[in-house]
Amino acid sequence: MANNEKMDLWFAAKVKRLNDRMAGIVEQVAEEGQGLMQEYIETRGTATAEYGGRESWSRTYHHKGIPKGRPTTGRIWSGDMRADVKQNVVLGDDVMIASFGWLDNVEKYYKWQEEGFNHVFIGEHIAGMFAMSDAAEVMKERAHTLLKVAIREF
Repeated sequence: MANNEKMDLWFAAKVKRLNDRMAGIVEQVAEEGQGLMQEYIETRGTATAEYGGRESWSRTYHHKGIPKGRPTTGRIWSGDMRADVKQNVVLGDDVMIASFGWLDNVEKYYKWQEEGFNHVFIGEHIAGMFAMSDAAEVMKERAHTLLKVAIREF
C-alpha cells in the first residue's frame, strides 16, 4: 500500500470519527433543548411580581357543585403545551440539524404564553415565559462549547 493510500485511509477514518461525534452532539443538543424548554414551562409562573403576578396559582373546578382548587406552578394546566414540545434531528451528508420546540402542534395560546400578552378579561399583563427563546440561547452556547471540544480532540 502506497503512502498516499495510507494517508487517505487515515484521513477518511478521522473524518468519520469527527462526523460521528458531531452527530452525537446534534442529538444531545436536541434532547437537552427539549428537556430545558419543558423545564421552563413547568417552572416559570404566569406573571412577574412587577405585574402583581404569582409563581403558583390554583385552578378552580367544580366537583358535584363544590368549587375545588388545585395548586399548580409554572404554566402547567392541562399539560398539552409541555407535552407538545418535541425534538427532531436531521443528519445528512452536508448538514446536521437539531430542532426542538412546538414542531408538530402549535396552539395559539402557546405563542401568547411564550411572548406575553394583555389579558383582556382580567385587565392585566401576563409576562412571557420565554421558554423556547431562552432554551434556544442556552443550547446555542452549549452546542458551541461541545463543538469546540470535539474539534480540539480531532
